[in-house]
Amino acid sequence: MKGNSLQSFSYLMGLCLLLAASGCASAGAAGGGAETPLYREDLGRVMVIPLERARIKVWGKNNINIFREETTNRDFTYISEWIPRAPVLDETAVGVTAARNRVTLSGYRTQENLDGTYIYRTTFEVENEVQSTEGPDWHPAPMPGETRGHFRRIFSDLQMELRAGVIR
Repeated sequence: MKGNSLQSFSYLMGLCLLLAASGCASAGAAGGGAETPLYREDLGRVMVIPLERARIKVWGKNNINIFREETTNRDFTYISEWIPRAPVLDETAVGVTAARNRVTLSGYRTQENLDGTYIYRTTFEVENEVQSTEGPDWHPAPMPGETRGHFRRIFSDLQMELRAGVIR
């Protein structure tokens, strides 16, 4: 009997740990779950000049035009123009008539190198907005998986360019 209750206790503890771990995994570094209008990734610690080179190359390749650039000594933000896209099947099924996304790269200074250049903690974020049969105004809506995957590839390209820029 004692062995059986020990097995039950071990099973329950394992189940609790599994549930706790899955909860932590869903709230990881990649912000914005499947039901949110945001896709967010941590780009890590970068210097502005390699990031600017990578942004120009990757955004140019993907026809992402810059709308606004804000740079101070402590932080920076690059915001793209809204990028129109065709609604995906799941969106049209719920009345979405138009969709668009906007990319933001932002960072805040974390340290200064010996040569005087700064290192910034940087975030890549994509917003999703739609128009629907419920109303003509743009409003945030859950980002479809296809769209999230498209921007995940752009994020990966940006990471690869940054790594290549550091090695050169």
